[in-house]
Amino acid sequence: FGGVDIAVSNAGAAWQGRIGEVSDEILRKSFELNFFAHQRGAQAATKVMMAQGTGGWISGVAHALKGRNPSLLAFAVEPAECPLISEHTWGTHGVPGIGDGIVPPNLDLAAMDGIVTVSTEEALVTARRLAREEGLLCGPSSGINVAAVHKVIEHHPELERVVTVICDTGQRYLSGELYGERLEVEEPERDHTLDPATVA
Repeated sequence: FGGVDIAVSNAGAAWQGRIGEVSDEILRKSFELNFFAHQRGAQAATKVMMAQGTGGWISGVAHALKGRNPSLLAFAVEPAECPLISEHTWGTHGVPGIGDGIVPPNLDLAAMDGIVTVSTEEALVTARRLAREEGLLCGPSSGINVAAVHKVIEHHPELERVVTVICDTGQRYLSGELYGERLEVEEPERDHTLDPATVA
């Protein structure tokens, strides 16, 4: 895929259809544990990591790998239309699950070597290419991750291995803008004041 090798693993679907049955306390603890689970699960990977949703995956993996290889680079990815981390500005975008108007408490920015911004259109185009060229039916958040990999490789051609995750399925996006038509929704006027944790 554009000079990128893709390795597929069976990640399962433990949360699929179950999120409504989980109490708030268990859900909060699961996001806290998310950081540590990803840290343990990434011991065998090398070189550069990127992704950002709850912040647990990229932070846990960055800590684990930098403990073994201090020269490793870690990048968080955010929508270009909502560059909250890199520019402290909010905006609407079409990549569900990331850029939700907060900087997640699990995201350890001190462990990041940079922030990569990718537009919704770049994410959608990349997700469609992954389906067409690699047979991977994935969603916009996977598209944004792979598009970000290409941007990092352009700026760091010396890197031997860049790792990301194709973290969602495209099945839930078949009728949306990924494979259908974009739904035009009127955005109401509202306050988008950043909370103190996000600004810090």
